[in-house]
Amino acid sequence: MRVKSFLLRFVALMVPTAAVLTLAGARSDAQTCSRDCPAAARDAHGCCPAVTRPIPTVTRPITTTTTTATPAVCPAGYVRVPGGTFLMGAPAGTGDTDEHPQHSVTVGTFCMERLEVTVTQYQACVTAGMCAAVKSDTGCNSNKSDRSNHPVNCISYPMALSYCNWQNARLPSEPEWEYAARGTDGRRYAWGNAAPNPQLMNGCGDECVAYAARLSETKTALFPGNDGFEETAPVGSYPRGASPFGIMDMTGNVYEWTASPYCTYPAHECTSNYRMYRGGGWYSSNGVTAMTRNGNNATETSVVVGIRCAK
Repeated sequence: MRVKSFLLRFVALMVPTAAVLTLAGARSDAQTCSRDCPAAARDAHGCCPAVTRPIPTVTRPITTTTTTATPAVCPAGYVRVPGGTFLMGAPAGTGDTDEHPQHSVTVGTFCMERLEVTVTQYQACVTAGMCAAVKSDTGCNSNKSDRSNHPVNCISYPMALSYCNWQNARLPSEPEWEYAARGTDGRRYAWGNAAPNPQLMNGCGDECVAYAARLSETKTALFPGNDGFEETAPVGSYPRGASPFGIMDMTGNVYEWTASPYCTYPAHECTSNYRMYRGGGWYSSNGVTAMTRNGNNATETSVVVGIRCAK
């Protein structure tokens, strides 16, 4: 798996108290002083922290078929995703090392939430005593009165599990997530093969570059133009970017936890303390294809990671 240095930008956003993230997906080189992270995350020498990636160990035979008990009718807020077979991962010669080899995967029919879980929805679980409260760090939407319809962020894997369990749901597997984003036509992004633009997703546009500049940081835009939001956007704000099944924000806004460990393809079962999250986020300058893989220690949180449940 090739590590992805751009994810270091999420380590500590804006202030020292921001959510700190130790990522699979950040370049680790003891001989290199990287400065590709916010100033608040740097050490006394001005260097970004070294971050290591997981080393997955396959312990069981490869599983390429996922089957789950699915409701006869998907509940309100969910989209029915008919089962099928697709090529998972990137074609040869494209993408990152951990997106290879491309391999055939069959998933059963399942239901997936049309929208990312909002601050209001997650807070209901907290109020019910079934979910842990989101930390009070700057950058966490739960601490902002104008973000009730934005995706909840600063969520760890166990927090995501608790919320979905409270909803009598579950987290999608990584194959289910990619299938829901791409369908069977091999598209590069949830909306198709067109390059990202500010009408399709919430990513790093001109507003993000200006935002970073105010923090004395240099940021490269994912696309020209302004997507309308310096940080997260209200869920469902980019209908033109919907997946082939009509699921919103599969690319951009916040990454979403899956139930899967970080395994080397074509395996989908392995021993790993890391869990996969998918989809790109509001601060992403690259790595937002529907095949891009990211993983993190299950107990860590980030201002760019949230939840979407499945049944």
